[in-house]
Amino acid sequence: MLPVGATFYAGAGIINNKKLLKGTYEKIDGKLVYKCNADSLGVYEDVIETVPKFPFSYFALVICKKEQGETDWVDYAHEAVKIFKITTQIGYHVEGHDEALQILLTKLKEE
Repeated sequence: MLPVGATFYAGAGIINNKKLLKGTYEKIDGKLVYKCNADSLGVYEDVIETVPKFPFSYFALVICKKEQGETDWVDYAHEAVKIFKITTQIGYHVEGHDEALQILLTKLKEE
C-alpha cells in the first residue's frame, strides 16, 4: 500500500500529494510502516489541519494512536473512513485506498 500518489485533485475537495507525508513512513518487507515518533505525529496533525480531506494522515494517526493505547484513534478512524468511502469510488483510484478502508473497518469492528 502506498500512502499517496502524484499531486492531483480528485473532486469533492480531496487532494492527493506525495510530499505531504514525506519522511513519516518507510517500506519494510514490501509493506508501508508509519513512524510514530513525535516528529511524524506532528506532521500527521499538521497535514490534517492544512489538508483535512487527505485520508492517509488520519490513517497514520489511527495506527499510531491505537498502538499507543490512546482512545481517540476511533475518532480519526471514523473521519478516515468517511474520506476513503469517497476516494474508493473514484475511477482508477489507487488500490491502497481500498486496502486502507478495509483495515480501518476491521479495526473499528474489533473495537
